[in-house]
Amino acid sequence: MKAGMGFALSFGLACLSGPVSAIDPTAVIVDEGKLGLTHQLAPGTQLATPGYPASYSGKADDVCIALGYTVKPDGSTGDFKLLSAWTSDRAIAEKSDRYLDTFASAAAQAVSQWRFAPKGEGTPQPIATVATLTFRGSGATPGLADRCRVSDLAAFYQRQENGRLAVKRTVEQAQARETAAQIRYAEAHAQRVFGTR
Repeated sequence: MKAGMGFALSFGLACLSGPVSAIDPTAVIVDEGKLGLTHQLAPGTQLATPGYPASYSGKADDVCIALGYTVKPDGSTGDFKLLSAWTSDRAIAEKSDRYLDTFASAAAQAVSQWRFAPKGEGTPQPIATVATLTFRGSGATPGLADRCRVSDLAAFYQRQENGRLAVKRTVEQAQARETAAQIRYAEAHAQRVFGTR
């Protein structure tokens, strides 16, 4: 992407419900556009679309939100997670943490109205999936949805988990070095106080 054309963010921590990697371990991960293989819209349900947030209506920015969510066994949606976001106004996104959160909240409000029903027999399982939602301010951004789309959700979650584990290992290693340094200090102090044998 050329400098100045936009601002892309992938969050290690979601603004809506905790760590991105914290998905239901029993959920089947399904890429965007593949949910229709096993589920259909529940009778009387329409796919609600988010409105442009009123607090930014004067900005006319183009924004893309990739929202992770779970289709629960009862067909309702929940566990919303901001996976990726893009905006045509990099400056405002850098100045305000709430900017993209506002669009993510609008996306979650729309997706929370979606209801699904399984197509086949058997006990429904939770499904972890993603929806890419766009907010067109000026409408001048070609391929807006592609700027934040998560094409392989399982790989995305695996990268997030790998990153979380790497951070955890780094913290544990730092704690071990600090503990070792404290032990060396205590041993040296004991030798000075009690002398060496």
